[in-house]
Amino acid sequence: MPVPTRLFVEGRFIGYKRSKVKQRTQWALLNIDGVASKEEAVWYQGKYAAYVYKALTKKGKEKMTKRVIWGKVCRPHGNKGVVRARFKRNLPSQAMVGTPLHKSISCLGVPSSSPLLSAESWVLSGWDLPNG
Repeated sequence: MPVPTRLFVEGRFIGYKRSKVKQRTQWALLNIDGVASKEEAVWYQGKYAAYVYKALTKKGKEKMTKRVIWGKVCRPHGNKGVVRARFKRNLPSQAMVGTPLHKSISCLGVPSSSPLLSAESWVLSGWDLPNG
């Protein structure tokens, strides 16, 4: 029996890019587990990320309660392995680490149609973004 290949990596949304005065909410900062330097973070550049969350109401043809916000890792941020990602819609602040609604976040490398996605997860993969 072949050994299963791990297609995911754990990660956390730690905040927005900011300066002394402004907070730029279109740039999300992601801390990926196992990445400790700028050189390691460069490998994730260009990979897609998705924030999957559980919605309160059902919408659409499938009447799903899980929704996805897709984004892309654009570049490293600093020297500690943090990356900047840009999402189609800005991430909600409730997704940040340390807020009461925060739950475990994982980075999976599976397509968006996969049933393997958990309630709240990060998806880092090389696949194209789904339409919509």
